[in-house]
Amino acid sequence: MSYDYAVIGAGAAGMSAAIILARTGAKVVLLEKAPQLAPLLRGFTRHGVHFDTGLHCLGGLADGDVLDVFLRYLGMADKVEKIPFRPEGFDRFRCLEPAWEFDFPYGWDRIADALSAAFPAEEPAVREYLRTIRDHYESLPYINMQAEFDPMQLLPDALGLTLGGFLDRLTDNPRLKTILSFHWLLHGVAPDEAPLASHARVAASYYGAVHGLRGGGRSLVDAFTTQLKAYGVDVFCGSGAARIDFSAAGSVSGVRTESGDGLGCHACIATLHPRHLVDMVPESLFRSAYRTRLKTHEDTCSAFVLYAACDGIPEALQGRNLILAPDSRSVCSPDSAFTRDPPIYVAGTAPDRARQVSPGGFTAICPASPTATSRWADTGTGKRPPDYTAFKEQVTMDICRRLDATCPEIMATVTDMELATPLTIRDYVHTPAGSLYGIKHRMGDHVLAPQTRARGLFLAGQSIVAPGVFGAMLSSVVTCGTILGHERLRKELQA
Repeated sequence: MSYDYAVIGAGAAGMSAAIILARTGAKVVLLEKAPQLAPLLRGFTRHGVHFDTGLHCLGGLADGDVLDVFLRYLGMADKVEKIPFRPEGFDRFRCLEPAWEFDFPYGWDRIADALSAAFPAEEPAVREYLRTIRDHYESLPYINMQAEFDPMQLLPDALGLTLGGFLDRLTDNPRLKTILSFHWLLHGVAPDEAPLASHARVAASYYGAVHGLRGGGRSLVDAFTTQLKAYGVDVFCGSGAARIDFSAAGSVSGVRTESGDGLGCHACIATLHPRHLVDMVPESLFRSAYRTRLKTHEDTCSAFVLYAACDGIPEALQGRNLILAPDSRSVCSPDSAFTRDPPIYVAGTAPDRARQVSPGGFTAICPASPTATSRWADTGTGKRPPDYTAFKEQVTMDICRRLDATCPEIMATVTDMELATPLTIRDYVHTPAGSLYGIKHRMGDHVLAPQTRARGLFLAGQSIVAPGVFGAMLSSVVTCGTILGHERLRKELQA
């Protein structure tokens, strides 16, 4: 069977790209290694509670905002119900030593007012930070549809200032630096490494407005599924792509699946981790420097993730996330982010789709180095030795100790819990090292462009433009604009 386009990987990026291309009348096939579409975005159910693994809240979803426009363009806006988070504080930052907390609101003016009230002597620094972040964000041509189109603006900026360097220029106040930088946890690159522009394209999407979805990530997957069927996209799950074939002239000619099936195509979009791409194409296809770059790009952090079932969703987590830290340094320093007491990001489970009273829970995410579980790297799910189980129990106890010290009100409601490790993430979402956000968009690194030197081979996903659900969908828009023409796609989105 032959297609116009083959899309490898059915996460948010792959599903978005497949629908965008199919809207043009093209014949599209979507390949997913997992048994179901979007394993990370879909989440899972334990102890009668559904836990989200890839979606806890979304920025850019207010009416007319960029993600809302994307969903309407894909025909999905009326298929999900968005729930606003608390505008006066969608993220509550709580520090233990010394004891203090700050509710981070959304809405640019609201943020400026809240920060200026908390740090009155730092108001000029606050307003300069917000102005700079907003300028970087709104300069992107698919975020600001009225901005002049510049293809170089589409790629992550690995030059200029780091987030940490920019904050050092603005202020000497360590507490303010913490508040302005803790959202690096949303992209996995610490302030001393993260380019300011790359941080802006993630953090600023939340500064405008923050929403959850009723039913969480499952509802978004269901909406994608409906539209994939509506546009006639052929979907194959349970047998991922093993090889991309090329013609004698060096252009994409097809994709070979793990089960041995051959699917012809004229072009291919790979949304998988870039390191996997090296083994899927002929060695002679890319220059050795590019192959080395794909193999050696450093990944973002991984995590230990505690999934806790509760008697309902704790009030402290309704419409709000918690960021818990023993001290400011554990949030801002890349060295201490992987120590015994890293910061913890806590999110409540999404409201039930059926609007019925149901058990609730929360997810506690602790950044961790992928090497934290490297001694068991050669073992598989369900076949790990007893010392791994003992290790998980110790980590669980450590996280519970931290939660009880910083947020006893949510620990009092816990009925059951389970822990995922970097190995769990590696095996569940098929990333080489269990990274949360793909490769790092780090200062000084070469960035990966949507179009490769191989004719007909394109890249998308959170390693290309920006991480997270929003970043993955944005990458698919950018990649499809590269294929279809940016002027054409931007006009369709503007409409």
